[in-house]
Amino acid sequence: EALRFKTDFEGFKLTHFKSNKVLQISFARIQGYEKNVEHFRNSAVMGGSVAPEYQPLLFDPITNEEIDFPQPDKPIKNVKLRKAKS
Repeated sequence: EALRFKTDFEGFKLTHFKSNKVLQISFARIQGYEKNVEHFRNSAVMGGSVAPEYQPLLFDPITNEEIDFPQPDKPIKNVKLRKAKS
């Protein structure tokens, strides 16, 4: 299904918006539910310096209901902000 999605939407232009942007589909670096949960539970984005509305959400794979992320199992580093491009 992922390959079909990529084939169908790669290069698609969003004609309902006044934009010249074109969709580019790429595969995720981290694959699988459990691996994503393990990665993000200890990610800087889950720390206190990032507002909750910018943090990833976790959904139960059976009920599709939002659930809490497991607590980190190692210290969470602060987000490192990059300088704006001039």
